[in-house]
This record gives sequence, structure tokens and C-alpha cells, in this order.
Amino acid sequence: MRWLLAVICGSVLWAQGAGSAASHEAQAKALAQQGKKAEAAAEFEKAIALAPGNEQYPFELAQLYFYQQDFANAVRVLEAARKRFPNIAQLELALGVGYYGQRRFDDTVKAFLRTIDMAPDVPQPYIFLGKILDHAGDRLPEVTAKFVAWEKANPNNAEAPLLHAKALLARPGENPAVEKQAEELLNKSIDLNAYSAEPYFELGCLMDQEHNYAKAAELLKRSVDLDVTNAAAHYRLARVYQRLGMKDEAAAEMAMHAKLSGNRQQDLERRGIGGMAPQ
Repeated sequence: MRWLLAVICGSVLWAQGAGSAASHEAQAKALAQQGKKAEAAAEFEKAIALAPGNEQYPFELAQLYFYQQDFANAVRVLEAARKRFPNIAQLELALGVGYYGQRRFDDTVKAFLRTIDMAPDVPQPYIFLGKILDHAGDRLPEVTAKFVAWEKANPNNAEAPLLHAKALLARPGENPAVEKQAEELLNKSIDLNAYSAEPYFELGCLMDQEHNYAKAAELLKRSVDLDVTNAAAHYRLARVYQRLGMKDEAAAEMAMHAKLSGNRQQDLERRGIGGMAPQ
């Protein structure tokens, strides 16, 4: 395989000229496939220097750093690129992921919000924001407004009412009217897509919070049936089973939670990234 990559890379260089930005990009990609990450990064840097008006090169270099979980260098490259290309949604989105990897949560939220302003039809920033609502802080109303607008623009997208509901439930304190609205949104999401596990999980958690344990168990069981890998859902279902006096079922769900949590931590440790990998 390596000799084939070398031949391909050599052919590209011959065709494009050894000093062109495109030739350095081609060589960088070939080196990356060979596992030579540092050499690949150096070639991408050369491509950027030769073609500073091409936004794809810094994006590709940042992706290389992401694969190595090197968020500091990814952010360095993307911040420099943003100065040259302030309105490229792809770069802004990637920068948000980089900030998340650095645990710069406020910057992450701002980057994803800017991405939505640049490209309101792109789903990724909405989905990413939906995963980090705990870090939205005083920007939660702005995030919620973005979700509402996305829902109005996408009435048949099951993800849209789900995210709107999650944003409502992320508000501090209890509010029966808000919880009722969230319940309706989650049921709407399920009506639009009955095979997505997350709305069942969120609705099950809401029923648990309202002490409707039988309904919570039904919804959480449906969630884990659809996505057996969700450790949090197994844990929440175990707690509900405990409240219902279903000791054997609770023990089985708690054991599954422990197994999945252990596998998750082992995977993170194997990749050397601790507990904050962007998904």
C-alpha cells in the first residue's frame, strides 16, 4: 500500500509541479495515509503559505490535528484562517469543535451560533449545541431562539422539536407550563420519527421528574431498545425500576450501565484524550 501511495503522490507531483500548493496538499494527504502525521502537517503548512486564498487547506490541516486530538494546533490554524475568511461556515464550525476540545465552552457556543448565522440551513451546529446546553449559560435564550427558527423552517424534521424541547428543559428551575410545552414537542418528535432513541429518553426523564414512573419506565425501555449503547439511558431506567420495586430489572440495567461506562472510558484512555472528546 505504501509504495502505491508513493507512486500516486509522485504522479501528482509530476503533473502539478513540485512547488505548487496543490502538490503539497496531495503529498500531505498521502503522508497522512501512511501515518506520517508530522510530515503531512508540514506539507499542509506549505500549501497554505503558497495559496493563502484557499480556505480548504487550513480546514484539511485542522482535520489532521483533530484526528490526533491536537486541539491546540487545530485552533491555531483555524483562528488564523478565520482572519482571512471571516464568513466561511465550515471553518467556524470546525473552530467550535476545536474550542470544545480545549474545554473553552463559551467560545464553543459562540462559534456554533456564528455558524448558524452564516449557514442557517446546515444542521450540524444546531445538533452540536443540543449536546452542550449545560454550557450555554446566559446564551441559552439565544440558542433557544435559533432552535425555534430552525423548527419553523423544518416542520418535518424530527430533530428540530427535540432540540427545542431540550433547550426549554435546560432552563433553571421548574415551570409546569414549560414542561408541558417540552412534552408536546418531544411527542411531536416521536411522531415524526418513531425510531430515534433520544426523544424517548428525554421524555422518559421528564416523566421520571414528574414521578410518573410507570410511563417513564415504558419510554426509557423504548429508548434503550432503540439504542443499547446509551449508558445514561440504562442508568436512568435502573433508577426508575428501583422506584417501581423491580429489583432484578434494576440490577440488570445498572450492570449494563457499568459495562458501557467502562468501555467508554477505556476507549478514551486508549486514544489519550481524557473525557472531553467532541462527538
